[in-house]
Amino acid sequence: MSDKLEDVIPILKKIFSMFNIKFIFGVIFTFMFDVNTFSALQIVLYLVIFDFVTGLISAKYTGEQIKSAKIFRTVLKIILYFGTISSAYLLEKVININIGADNILIAFLAFTEFVSILENFAKCGLPVPQRLLNILDSIRK
Repeated sequence: MSDKLEDVIPILKKIFSMFNIKFIFGVIFTFMFDVNTFSALQIVLYLVIFDFVTGLISAKYTGEQIKSAKIFRTVLKIILYFGTISSAYLLEKVININIGADNILIAFLAFTEFVSILENFAKCGLPVPQRLLNILDSIRK
């Protein structure tokens, strides 16, 4: 029986080596998102991560307790952001009208994360003009 298993393992390796993980994710990505927005999607991801890091730093600076729920919230935020952006893109494909909904959404989410990062800077005592924060916050709302 072990001889048969040893014969099957090389075959399975060949099958799985043909399916490159990057290729599979690439196919899924090109279906779910506009490939022209790849750089913008990366920026949104980086901003979310940077917001998370600055949030942790500001919490430590202000003495706020850091909970594991914040980590889960950030992961959930990334999933929801990218799910929403994908939904906007797919909606445009279904209705066959390109209104740039995914681009508008990406810009809004990037802007929201940027404002949050500035707020975290202010909590850490870094110089951030309050008037700028007020203007950005009023635009965000």
